[in-house]
Amino acid sequence: LEIQLAYSTTNGRMVKNIAVTMRTPGHDDELAAGFLYTEAIIKDHVSIQQIDYVGGDNNRILVTLKENIIPDIEKMNRNFFASSSCGICGKASIDAIHIPEAFQRSNDQLRVDVKTLYHLQEKIKDDQHLFAETGGIHACALFNSHGNLQLIREDVGRHNALDKLIGAGLLSNQLPYNNHILFLSGRAGFEMIQKAS
Repeated sequence: LEIQLAYSTTNGRMVKNIAVTMRTPGHDDELAAGFLYTEAIIKDHVSIQQIDYVGGDNNRILVTLKENIIPDIEKMNRNFFASSSCGICGKASIDAIHIPEAFQRSNDQLRVDVKTLYHLQEKIKDDQHLFAETGGIHACALFNSHGNLQLIREDVGRHNALDKLIGAGLLSNQLPYNNHILFLSGRAGFEMIQKAS
């Protein structure tokens, strides 16, 4: 998926290619919004005017920002090339890896019974439709504190699955996902923890 961004500049509107990611089609609007958000290019859902495929091509998506919303241009000037395996790929420097957190850290007192944690994987089996067909798709799932499934997204790339989940929350104005449990089917590398944060 090629993610493009249309935004305001002092010289008028500009369209720029931001990233290419190998993804499993579906929820592409959430993936694009989640990627731009977790990379701190946009700050909130109200920045987005609309999201559309480009010229009927389902492998190109354009995120149009509202007038006078200026994205973080410095972040856009990095070479983004995201594959399905690494959320760090394409970063030009160690400094580019750090993404500032969008929300104040809360002092929530969330406690989850260990038995709840042990049953999360079995609770998503019936909702992992692509995994059932392929046996090779990652899932990210959001549970409430009692272990009830709230939302699930699948993708060949684990970071894409998480961007889809975060993008869903962003577009529906449900972020932050405080007092929830994030379940990852793959390893929890630092970029996954950073996106979750």
